[in-house]
Order: sequence, then structure tokens, then C-alpha cells
Amino acid sequence: MKLEMLPLENDGVVFAAVTENNEVIWAYDNKYAGRDSTRERSGECMIDEDRSMFTVCRHGTIIIVEACGWYDSDFHFKFEVTIREPYKAVILAHELAVLMDAANEA
Repeated sequence: MKLEMLPLENDGVVFAAVTENNEVIWAYDNKYAGRDSTRERSGECMIDEDRSMFTVCRHGTIIIVEACGWYDSDFHFKFEVTIREPYKAVILAHELAVLMDAANEA
């Protein structure tokens, strides 16, 4: 996915997940993406429920990656970075969220 293909912050988001091999799965663009019939009307997308999922959008050249569907309602994680490759932003966010989770359990 190219930076220019990401939706602007107020125009929506795409969904992404990181595989065990540090590959980024983009919603609707892979065999893992799919739709949950209960979310069909709202247009929400699901990626394999066992994966950590993020929403991704941009503000100019700033990529905004936010965790969704993790843990509980008290967990909030949002990562913003200026980088040209959106997949790198998702991988960085995934690693940081894992560290945050480990720190919360310590």
C-alpha cells in the first residue's frame, strides 16, 4: 500500500494486521480479510479475529495507526509517524503495542 492510497484522517480508515512473519495484511486485499455479516451494514471490515488489528489513515504525510479490537475498553493505543511506507508504520505500531501490553502485565 502506498502512502497516497491511505484515506485522509476525516475520510475513513483501512484495516491492517501483522502476521507472524512481520507481513502486513491490508483489509479486502488478501485471503485473510473478510466481512462479518453483523458488521456488513456499517461497512466495517474484519481480519482474522486471532490477529491484532489496526486502523490506518493519514494526515498529510503523517501515518496514523490505531489499535482496535484489543483487550478491553480501557486499552487505547494510537501511533503517529512520518514515514513513506505504511506497512513499516503498522509493524512499528504492532511492536510498540506488544511492549505496552507487556508493561501493563508487569
